[in-house]
Amino acid sequence: MELLAEKLKTLEGRIDVDAVNKEDFSELFKSCYLIVVRSQREEKLRAAANLLANLLLKTSDPAKVSYEELDHFVRCLDALSIGAISVLGAARAIAISAPMGGQGHFHFDQLRDAFPSYDVSLTMSLVSELRGLNLLHVQEAGIKVPDYGNYLLDLTPIGLRFVERFIEGSF
Repeated sequence: MELLAEKLKTLEGRIDVDAVNKEDFSELFKSCYLIVVRSQREEKLRAAANLLANLLLKTSDPAKVSYEELDHFVRCLDALSIGAISVLGAARAIAISAPMGGQGHFHFDQLRDAFPSYDVSLTMSLVSELRGLNLLHVQEAGIKVPDYGNYLLDLTPIGLRFVERFIEGSF
């Protein structure tokens, strides 16, 4: 609740106070509450607060996301492990600095290097977790090299929105 209050304070003037009394808020609040109860990790708690805060934005606010997308993101947040959330954040950082024409493509070995303490198979498993939710796209190489090094990855548009708006909280 502290994180939600903190976020709402930064959005002062952009909040529709009547939204709290709507069924949409009640449903998402319950889903976010379950996330909060099951996790003590800052990343998940902050993302849950950001999702609820976005739901409370005025309809005219350009940063407001549809209820359907918020509901999807709550389900994503609940399903993702902390490792996958870390990998998603690293993927975003690599994608925005990737030299491949500004398209956000990068190779798996770049991501692997961001997590030197992780076993390669763990990193790929976390990537697969993100792939399953369409947050990260994986293009397997025609000719395989050891440790997935030449697999091409890119953050999907919905993955980028999820990490920027709700994991990082910039809306």
